[in-house]
Amino acid sequence: MANGRTEIVVIQATSFCNVDCKYCYLPDRMLNNRISLETVAKIADRLFESSFIADEVTIVWHAGEPLSLPISFYEEAHKRIERRNTRGVKIAWSIQTNATLITDDWCQFFKRHQVRVGISLDGPKEVHDAYRVDRAGRGTFDRTMRGVRLMREAGLRPAIIAVVTDASLRHPEDIWRFFTEIGAPYVGLNVESVEGVNVTSSVQYDGAENDYKDFLKRILSSMDKAPSSPLLREYENTLRHIMSQSSNTRPQDNVPMAILNFDSRGNISTFSPELLTARHHRYGQFILGNVFEQSLDDLIHTDRFRWLNVEIEEGVKRCRETCGYYSFCGGGWPANKLAETDTFESTETSSCRLRVKARVDAILEHLEERFGSDAGVGR
Repeated sequence: MANGRTEIVVIQATSFCNVDCKYCYLPDRMLNNRISLETVAKIADRLFESSFIADEVTIVWHAGEPLSLPISFYEEAHKRIERRNTRGVKIAWSIQTNATLITDDWCQFFKRHQVRVGISLDGPKEVHDAYRVDRAGRGTFDRTMRGVRLMREAGLRPAIIAVVTDASLRHPEDIWRFFTEIGAPYVGLNVESVEGVNVTSSVQYDGAENDYKDFLKRILSSMDKAPSSPLLREYENTLRHIMSQSSNTRPQDNVPMAILNFDSRGNISTFSPELLTARHHRYGQFILGNVFEQSLDDLIHTDRFRWLNVEIEEGVKRCRETCGYYSFCGGGWPANKLAETDTFESTETSSCRLRVKARVDAILEHLEERFGSDAGVGR
């Protein structure tokens, strides 16, 4: 088994989401399943007794719209988790939100608890509203931007996660100008992927890799021209990898126990967070146990964990043996492999051609054009 230390914990406070993005992978976002405080406490018990827990861990409220629960719930949930942290693990709190429910009170909560907030925002109105809609099909841009403005007025600078769709590819300069103007400190680009119940992607077409590469290069050019430009996650991570000259990069998604995922009922999964809610015609669900029934250390001895780990490792092994980009991706993302190829043991997917190959090529070409051929030595 790959040596995984638990550094990320994803807790689904609720399966419900108040919007209905066209590319969402969550199957139960219309159901109002809510986690109880007793379940939160049991999750904490299991975490802090585990031999896998790292010295520092990020706890992320995600996999639904967390702000649809009241602030009072999170105040008490944080207390119960911290009360059980007898090992002195350093906890960083994080929330991923669509920002439509943010109020002044939420901003004060974020400040009190030093919560890292990620906002799902795809770009200017035309781009965002193409896919991020409510159940009436109306765009959510104005509601999201109201939340962004409240955070900025409170002195908070949330990170941005933008899903890249076919609507995005036509507007790279507009998108980057928009993120610069709203003062975003950090932007991550999630290329729309086939995962969970999202069985198609708007960027799965002939020529998409070239279009995405051009999209990235035009964003990089925009960054060069704007001194106040946000940091781009894809650029920063690629540069860090090149500078470290590492050949053994594994994403946490394919390392067992590196990410632990808990749903609102206390069910547990590991590997890609998307697997927590996934259902498959052959494998069924990917839940390994429940916090009320098993310890986390018990999970790795179950038959279900063993076959899941073996198949994911086989896919990583095949990537390592066959792909020249392996050092940049470390074997890919299990949830995406399964959704696109119907197995964890596969190698290349449409998503990896965009998220890894086109991304690396675009950044190396940009560096070569800006600094000369020596910048491309790591290719």
